Amino acid sequence: MSQSTSRVVFITGCSVGSLGAALAERFAAEGCRVFATARNVSKMEGLSVGIEKIQLDVLSDASVKEAVNTVVTKAGRVDILVNGAGVNRIGALMDLSLEEVEALFQTNVFALMRVVKATQAIVPHMVERKSGLIINLGSIAGNNATPWYGAYSASKAALHSYTDTLDMELRPFGIKVLLLALGMVHSNITANNIAKHVAPPVDSLYSQWRANIDARLGQGNDVMSAEGFAKKTVAAALSSSPPNYMSFGGQANAAWLVSFIPRAKRLSLMWKLYSAKEPRV
Repeated sequence: MSQSTSRVVFITGCSVGSLGAALAERFAAEGCRVFATARNVSKMEGLSVGIEKIQLDVLSDASVKEAVNTVVTKAGRVDILVNGAGVNRIGALMDLSLEEVEALFQTNVFALMRVVKATQAIVPHMVERKSGLIINLGSIAGNNATPWYGAYSASKAALHSYTDTLDMELRPFGIKVLLLALGMVHSNITANNIAKHVAPPVDSLYSQWRANIDARLGQGNDVMSAEGFAKKTVAAALSSSPPNYMSFGGQANAAWLVSFIPRAKRLSLMWKLYSAKEPRV
């Protein structure tokens, strides 16, 4: 039995077309035993037959505990936990309701914390073996704020800080934590953005930038394939020494370079880019 064959992988956010689904397929192709989860099991029907599908609502304590217990009962342990569930919300901060922002944080931050806390049924097994890996899907938006992406950027920045701290606090027990600060990767996020997008109010302060805001609904032309993303991520996860940080995907290199620009100049540049007459995604 190969090293990868023995790996048990638990992934959240695996509806077909999502990054979680792409990871589930790739881990399975590498011989891992994969437990894919989603709030609606029917949305995972397109996944390969060998992938075990479990209902999981990341916003429910009871649902998370039940799913984790099911996996531990069936497999005895979890070697790799992937927190892939996430949502986006486009718009000017002044136009978004507090309820919309709270909903974003519930899924992108608190749901991830809920799953990690539920792994108290998982972590002891990792501690006993002094091995285990937790992967959290972050974003370059969590490193660099841009107009019309403020709520999403704030949620990902919170996720990044949480992940960094988790990495330090689990390190003494041999458990590694990998943060993926992703650039643009092809997924169902564009369709979801459009479906959930709420037009700015008619009296919005930002009416003249409506085209710029709408342009952020898409992913642009510099987009990495979901397959390429999954291949790169799984290769790192199954390596003998997984890193604790990776950043790749469309615009990831540009975001890295921008981070070296002094703060005041960087914010001015981002505003000019995303408020220009020719909308930029």
